[in-house]
Amino acid sequence: MLGGSRKTPWLLIDPPQLHRGFVALGMFAVEALQRARGAHRSALAAHHKASGGGSDDLELWILKRLEWLRVVSRTTPMLGLVATMIPMGPALLALTNNDARSIGENLSVAFSAVIVALISASITFAIPLQY
Repeated sequence: MLGGSRKTPWLLIDPPQLHRGFVALGMFAVEALQRARGAHRSALAAHHKASGGGSDDLELWILKRLEWLRVVSRTTPMLGLVATMIPMGPALLALTNNDARSIGENLSVAFSAVIVALISASITFAIPLQY
C-alpha cells in the first residue's frame, strides 16, 4: 500500500475528537435524565451561589465551559478534510498503475476519516444548542 505510514498519524487525530463528542453527548444525556427525574442540581446555580457574581461573570463562566465544544466542532471538519486528502495522493498514484486494490483501500480510509470527523463535529455542534 502506498503512503501507509504517512496517513496513519492523521487518522489518529479523529478518534480523540469523536471521543470528546461522545463524552459531551453522555454528559448531556445524564443531565437530561436528571432533569426529568427532578434531581438535577445546576452547576450554574451552584457557581452563582458560590461566587455571587453578576451576569457578566456568569456569562464568562458559561463561555469557558462551552469553549471546548466550540473548538472541537470547528476544528474536527478541517482535520477530517486533511485526513481525507492524505490517502487521496496514494490512491491517485495507484490509479496510474492500474492498482484497483490500493485505490479501494486508500479511498476507504479517506471516506472513513471524513465520516468520523463529521459525526464528531455534528455531536459537538448540537450539544451547546440544547443548553
